[in-house]
Amino acid sequence: MGCGASVDANTSQARAAPMPLPPRAENVLACIQENRPLDDLPDCVADLHYGMPASLKQAPMRLLKISNVLAWTNLRVYEEVPPSACLNLPYSEVDDALWDQAAVLSWRWGAPKPPKLQHGYSPMLQPQFSEFCEVLTRLRDNGIQYVWIDWCCVPQYSSSPMVEIMRSKVFYMRARSMVIIPTFHPIPPEGIVRLLLVKAARSLKKRGHKSPQCAAAADVMNSILAREQVAGREYFSRVWTLAERMARHGRSEQLCNWLSLEAWLGMVVDAMLKSTDDKTASQIYKKILGTEAGDLLDKILDPLAAAVKTGSMLVAEGLEEMVAQLFEMAVNMWKSQSILEEAPTKPWLLSYLEEAHTGVYQAWNEGDRVWAVYSYFCWKQLDQLQPTALLEALQDLARVAGAHRRHMVGLAKRLGVDKLLPVEEMDERLMKAAEVGDVSMVQQLIEQGANTQLTNEKEDNVTALFLSCQKGHLDVAKVLVAAGAPINGAKTSGCAPLHTAAMNGHIEVLKFLLEAGADKEVCFHDGATPLYVAAEKGKLECLQQLLDAGANKNVKLKKDGHTPLCITVLNHHTECVKALLAAGADKNLALKDGATPLYLAGEKGFADCLKLLLDAKANTELGMESGATPLYIASQNNFPACVELLVKAGANKNASRKDKATPLYISSERGHINVVNLLLEAGANIESTFQSGASPIYVAAQNNRVEVVKALIAKGANKLIKLKGGYTPIHSAALAGHVDVIKALIEAGVDKNLALDDGATPLYLAAEKGHAEAVKLLLELGADKTIGDSNGKKPKDVAKGSVSSLL
Repeated sequence: MGCGASVDANTSQARAAPMPLPPRAENVLACIQENRPLDDLPDCVADLHYGMPASLKQAPMRLLKISNVLAWTNLRVYEEVPPSACLNLPYSEVDDALWDQAAVLSWRWGAPKPPKLQHGYSPMLQPQFSEFCEVLTRLRDNGIQYVWIDWCCVPQYSSSPMVEIMRSKVFYMRARSMVIIPTFHPIPPEGIVRLLLVKAARSLKKRGHKSPQCAAAADVMNSILAREQVAGREYFSRVWTLAERMARHGRSEQLCNWLSLEAWLGMVVDAMLKSTDDKTASQIYKKILGTEAGDLLDKILDPLAAAVKTGSMLVAEGLEEMVAQLFEMAVNMWKSQSILEEAPTKPWLLSYLEEAHTGVYQAWNEGDRVWAVYSYFCWKQLDQLQPTALLEALQDLARVAGAHRRHMVGLAKRLGVDKLLPVEEMDERLMKAAEVGDVSMVQQLIEQGANTQLTNEKEDNVTALFLSCQKGHLDVAKVLVAAGAPINGAKTSGCAPLHTAAMNGHIEVLKFLLEAGADKEVCFHDGATPLYVAAEKGKLECLQQLLDAGANKNVKLKKDGHTPLCITVLNHHTECVKALLAAGADKNLALKDGATPLYLAGEKGFADCLKLLLDAKANTELGMESGATPLYIASQNNFPACVELLVKAGANKNASRKDKATPLYISSERGHINVVNLLLEAGANIESTFQSGASPIYVAAQNNRVEVVKALIAKGANKLIKLKGGYTPIHSAALAGHVDVIKALIEAGVDKNLALDDGATPLYLAAEKGHAEAVKLLLELGADKTIGDSNGKKPKDVAKGSVSSLL
């Protein structure tokens, strides 16, 4: 049946505008044969009738009145056909006499089926309908009154179509005539195509007086050129139309009984033109035309492709003569007495199962490859919407044909039900052989029908191909891929064969997978691609190969936004960093928290990676949400080499976080004297203050960073900077008992008796906290132990423990 996919059809239907057509150059159908009664038909098709379940026989069927259809402007959908335009009666009541007055339509829909009923819509476009009306007129003139058309005779929206899908082949078997209506396409706009057809037509015309076939071909080609359209090649490639043609087995019908010569030659033209890009486009036509014409078609393709590419016939000398000869042979085939039909027998079914997965026949959905032929061999009613039913039907056909398991595995893969196949012992052996690299055993098991699609649920759904790639067994991987193993078949985690080859550094396996069409952007569930994992593991060769193949170098992980460049920096894979930068990876692309590759290099202290990024002009000021920059984090983590490189690159040495902490502040707080010196030499602001008001010297004093305090004093830092309450660096040092800092500050001229707002002196604070060594130092340096606070309390009054004895 010609049914199409359900999509929005507004655009497609717009193409159905009426168009004027010139007179036909050849009879629409060469002849219409007498009907053959049911009992005269071969058993392999007659059994469709005799084996039909009673429920299907009693269900009503519809035949359209040709006189009514000829009065329509286009086909009407089942739900909009008026009762007066058709017969509705149970199939069991349609006898040979009525079938003798009936025809069936086998066709390729020109437009898809809308998801919802659209008034007046038809999938038959106007060029098709014009052709069909001419055919119907010829049928009517030969005593045929009725026609069966799927769009009009099978429920499309009001109920399930399954009854007619199951039994429609019987209608094709019993009707007196079957007619074929293909789609029609405009002649390609390239001038060279039209010129070729004109020259071929002229060549045919010159030979027309000697050959009726040449004369007929010339007339038809001129008609095609006048109409500016050719019939589409797709009809003979569809699996449903194959099933419909098979129902005519035993009638010795030829192409001229089914379709016009113009339609047939148009199909040959279209197949020939499409094959310049895809040589499989003419595969079925070579089968129909026969060996000699098929070989000629093959010879035409290369010079034709050259002519189309250059836009010149001069590169394809003699091409028009070969094309003319092909058309002459096609006319012979149209009128040939050789039997074209295929019989629905067990040998045919076996050959069909062998090639159905190769794509010789096309289908709207993959399941049609089974359902289109199923009722020729099995009347068991299954739910065609269920994958398990599809597998069951495939298994039924395999048993009928006596097919080898490998036939079923290949088609099961195409149908998407391979994972539902029962696991056999050979499948498990295939897994083991692939893992250890036993290529001869792998080949042997595949020939026996081992399922290359199988996944090991106990091992994260790993496949045989995955195991071979993980271990680097190139020869095994080649054999498995050639046998149809899923090249992108991933484990539960999303890890695919290309991932495992990349992360394990198996460069030759990785090259092969890429050449074989593996998806270079296949992802773990966290978003990691093969390029990402190659970068993560530092597999430079694999990384470079993926970069050369055009893999996304800026892919991000879903959770934290890690990129290949970020992870190579974090893992210190310097050569990988260099390769990514050379390939144009975004040097400033940050993690979700704002960390850039440069920030990460500064954070980890990887000066070599940081220099590569700076040489690539990475932005030195991009940083975290907190405001921390690469210079800040390098200063915090005490990486002088990174600090020096960043300062020389012009990084802002005073850039602060949101809390106002600067690189100098944080390095002073942590006592990183080498970093402090670098920043001081670079001119960092020594008076920048934290949100509390503390400056670098204050926080250095507070944390006993005496070398930093001395360095800051040497650069002229304000030793008397005050915080709330009058606290200065010497007070913070006294509170903490930092003897060396107290001494350095006093030696630098700080008043040893400098008081807080409440009158407390450094000696008072040290005594209060029980810092005996600090008290001793201050007393030695002449601190006044009689100075009290605003309440009159003196150091001795607040001293803790043994400190009071010092006062």
